[in-house]
Amino acid sequence: MLLTIAKVTLLLVAVLLVARFTPGLSSASRHTLIVAGLVAALLIPLLETFLPTVYLAVLPNTELAAPLRETNIVAPVQTFPQTDARTPSSVEGQHRILPPPAPGRADVANSVRSNRPGSIKTPSFSPGTAAGIIWIFGFLFVTLRFAVSRRRIARLALKARPVTSGEWSKPVAEVTRSMGLNDTVVLESPDEIMPMAWGIFKGTVLVPRSGRCWPLARRRAVLAHELSHLARRDGLWQLLSRLACATYWFNPIVWMADRQMLLHRERASDDMVLQAGARASDYANQLLAVATELKPIPQLENASLAMAHRSELGDRLKSILSPQVRRGMSKRFLALVCLFFVFTTTSVAVAHPVKRRADAPSPPPTPETSIRVDGSEATKLATPETGFEETLAEAPASATNLPASSQRVERNRSRQSERDSTEYRSRRQDGDYTIEIRGRGEVTLSDDDRSIVSIADDGYIVIREEDRDHDYRLEVRSVSGTLEYRWRVDGDNRDFDAEGERWFADALESLIYELGFAADARVARILEDEGADGIYDEIRKMESDFVQAKYFIAMLNGGSYSAEEIRTGLRLSRDEINSDFEQARILMLVGEEYMDEPATRTEFVRAAQALESDFEMGRVLKSVVSRQDLSPEVIGEILEITDALESDFELSNVLTSLAEAHELDEGLQRTYLERLQSIGSDFEVRRPLMTLLENGGLTDANFDMALEGIEFIESDFEQSQILTSMLTERELTPSQQATLLRQVSNIESDFEQKRVLMLLMDQPSLTSQTELELLRMSTQLGSDFERSSFLLATSDRFMMDDAARDLYLDAASDIGSDFEIRRVLGAVIEGRQLNDEQLQGVMNAGRSIESDHELSELLRSIADTYDLSPTLRELYEDVADQISSDFDYGRAMGGIRRSRR
Repeated sequence: MLLTIAKVTLLLVAVLLVARFTPGLSSASRHTLIVAGLVAALLIPLLETFLPTVYLAVLPNTELAAPLRETNIVAPVQTFPQTDARTPSSVEGQHRILPPPAPGRADVANSVRSNRPGSIKTPSFSPGTAAGIIWIFGFLFVTLRFAVSRRRIARLALKARPVTSGEWSKPVAEVTRSMGLNDTVVLESPDEIMPMAWGIFKGTVLVPRSGRCWPLARRRAVLAHELSHLARRDGLWQLLSRLACATYWFNPIVWMADRQMLLHRERASDDMVLQAGARASDYANQLLAVATELKPIPQLENASLAMAHRSELGDRLKSILSPQVRRGMSKRFLALVCLFFVFTTTSVAVAHPVKRRADAPSPPPTPETSIRVDGSEATKLATPETGFEETLAEAPASATNLPASSQRVERNRSRQSERDSTEYRSRRQDGDYTIEIRGRGEVTLSDDDRSIVSIADDGYIVIREEDRDHDYRLEVRSVSGTLEYRWRVDGDNRDFDAEGERWFADALESLIYELGFAADARVARILEDEGADGIYDEIRKMESDFVQAKYFIAMLNGGSYSAEEIRTGLRLSRDEINSDFEQARILMLVGEEYMDEPATRTEFVRAAQALESDFEMGRVLKSVVSRQDLSPEVIGEILEITDALESDFELSNVLTSLAEAHELDEGLQRTYLERLQSIGSDFEVRRPLMTLLENGGLTDANFDMALEGIEFIESDFEQSQILTSMLTERELTPSQQATLLRQVSNIESDFEQKRVLMLLMDQPSLTSQTELELLRMSTQLGSDFERSSFLLATSDRFMMDDAARDLYLDAASDIGSDFEIRRVLGAVIEGRQLNDEQLQGVMNAGRSIESDHELSELLRSIADTYDLSPTLRELYEDVADQISSDFDYGRAMGGIRRSRR
């Protein structure tokens, strides 16, 4: 058993190291590797039982060998005549095979005695038995946790209902069809839970009821993510991983593999959604919104595939937004993993390490010899040379028995983590050619850069240059202020002579121009001697973007320069540096200090527009707009640069930062709004627009432009958020009120529509025409609760005017819920004095109530509150006649009899 645990541990450690440190692997590939390792962990014990064992003499032989488990004399196979069970046979030519058993050893004699009639077996409680019992309890505990999670999911599914709302029907049909999962069941839960999926052959997706109010993009993102789990059969892999955790519950490496498998599973599903055509920034925003609004249920994570966990959200967002991340998995890689799985699992299962013998490095496995005694048979491993049985001891196995290469990696990592901050190391490789430098302490070069003048106390520098033919190595150390040189050529120690000095001078030149060695000191010296032009001449000699940017940044940090010098540097960096990252670092420094002169800004704009990465361009622009002293001209030029940003996320971030830091004039506001129209993500439009509304003080013309632009927003939530912000920030003119109502009519969500209408109703300058339009729009609210809530909030305002009252009562009578109708009409009756005409309208509206109880409650409220005229009494009795319940009819008529008229 210990050997099996050691095999599984070493295999999983190897798989985790490969998945962690192999560059270029996608999350799907890493997930597949780890799943293969966990499945192998389950198969190894089974294969060990059924496959033949291959003994490998790899363990060292020691003088103090482990005690033999069983040692018995072996005779040729023969059958003994029946004798008394208490007396061994003494026939001539037959050997005695039952010597006195050695203390602590089990032999054949014990087996024979235990099989005799009338013998009593005394149960023994060994450490192995105790370990087995403990293992069973651990296995049952982990398995029970999974079963409980599955039971809770089943209970959630019983409470849920298949999605039938219009908000879900379209995205469900689109996403299931695109992924080929038309038989997937999508359920809507009444609880506010994180979206999740489960199932192996027929999948189920569970979404919260609040998802109806989500924007369409979020609903699509949630469905695409959960259905990608089902398409990848993640439910099966999760089940196998849980079985591995239950089997090896005591092994932390198995739990670590399970955790890594879960992390890469979520990233692989994210990649699958992006490969299906989702925009990375939009998908990241929707994922963030879901993780912020909803929380996963920890008890369900064992048996479900939840969409988001806050603990891993940061890494997932970075992976989603990074354009360098490889996504998906090739069929070729999958085939290689399958071959690796079959070969490795089989090899590990059949391998059995044994000790090397002193006289033979690789002893062959011993043959089997059978002994038959009194009809019982025992099979043993016999050593032909001695005739003695020998059971090979298993080598102790643990999770720390890593390969030597793994141990070296850990030691190197430890040393690197303890390095002093003055240590440095650089390396460049081009085919067979390699040049490397490492050292500690500040180094001072000579004026011609061909030798070292000094190194800080106890410092050193090691330079190594290697190609196919030669290997040069120079170590220079500072010992009490004196430089000591150790010079080796092709492994031979040599005196550091003229040849070594020439090599050192050439190597320093390569290090300076290719690795940026001693850049800060050289920049300071060149600036003092030749100024900025000297730095630019040096930069032209270099090919590495990193080193060129290093010299630019050291120069910019080392002093102030004229506008012409900065413009020359911007042109040079645009022409010489290809890396967007390095170019962005330079532009950020220039933007902080040198944006006042128009010609410099022009060069800055050209350099920024040359950036191909939206992320780097966004970094540059955000660093510039954070300055508080920007003139309108500079802001206008920054807005022009944003036209080159294709990423909704980056453009939204830049515009939001700009509106937070500066008040924009009318012309800049218009340009700002035009840039917003190019953003495709509703969420990314809302952020900068609301920031502008809150901080910018839009002019009437620009406010109208912003209000008109809302019709392009598809998300009900985002649209309502913007409209509520507009209503909160300013008092609308009559024309703006009409425009806003037109925009509200495009909102499909009853909740979001009601939210905006109620805020509009609170506007102090609301016109009578707008009030009537508000009541007409309330009839568009399909939800009985939302319509009744709106009418209850407006009852005081709209019951005094005849036209408004009629619209109010029509909207109330059209509510489908009798309870809600009674609430709305009851609110009108209570707290105000209605005239006969108004009471007549309320009672006629009450005719739409079909519930006897609710209608009787409404009539009783009228009778208890008002003295009814004969005409109203007659109408009251006529309405009460439609009550079929004798009890409720009696209650209603009892109220009218108590009336004072």
